[in-house]
Amino acid sequence: MTELLTDKKVLQKMEPNTDLLKTILQFKHLMKSDVIAEAKRIIKKVVDEITEKLQTDIQKSLLGKLNRNMPSNVKSIKNLDIKKTIARNLKNYDTENERLVLKNVYFSSRVKRFNKWHIIIAVDESGSMLDSVIYSAVMAGIFAKLPMIETKLIIFDTDIVDLSGYIDDPVEVLMGMQLGGGTDINRALTYCAGLCENPHNTIFVTVTDLYEGGSTQDLLRTCGDIISGGSKMIFLTALDRDANPAYDKNVGQKLADMGAFVGAMTPEQLGDYIGKMIS
Repeated sequence: MTELLTDKKVLQKMEPNTDLLKTILQFKHLMKSDVIAEAKRIIKKVVDEITEKLQTDIQKSLLGKLNRNMPSNVKSIKNLDIKKTIARNLKNYDTENERLVLKNVYFSSRVKRFNKWHIIIAVDESGSMLDSVIYSAVMAGIFAKLPMIETKLIIFDTDIVDLSGYIDDPVEVLMGMQLGGGTDINRALTYCAGLCENPHNTIFVTVTDLYEGGSTQDLLRTCGDIISGGSKMIFLTALDRDANPAYDKNVGQKLADMGAFVGAMTPEQLGDYIGKMIS
């Protein structure tokens, strides 16, 4: 471990993967400056790989429904307009062999929805949320690239750091996190509520295990105000490829009773869920 933290040649020999990324994030505050540069290279490689795996599917989930009135040049089975194809080729029906001859096949295009939505992501940076922290940074970067969504990213323990200005650079976001410490979810959501300009077009995504270090009653009151104001609330108890939840079920049930979604999701599931909300 000492060599890992002090000798960049050791890092250069190691295979970049999620486990190494988590180790770097846990001990980056002990690394020397020349090692930090190599650590960032590894973080970027792993984050880029995760982003590449997720980005296409998530963007499809969020970019809207098929438009049946607009033809498409993209000949994909997903875009096949079966009704139009049959209707336009009925005149080519082969009565002798009793089959439909398809001289022309029609495809539909996808419509991008540009109704501006605001997604405010608040991430609990306590040590138990490490996997979720990594995927939250990646997801925020993917959301930020979409034209119909304005995304803000907040990290918190008992303090709050607004990383919205770095949202398109997950490496800097992850390097800016200080894992561990206490948890004040209510304080973070109170800050996030102050960022909300259009409640009916705003989705609050809070990644946390819901173990509140402050007042639970204050947390429930703040969430009640946000929901009654017209915003949607999602509490993700886990956001990673395994989506194994571990959270305060008592608080989670109370939030669910208010109308919030509470549960674990994979990144793809989160993309689908938000896609349904904004469509």
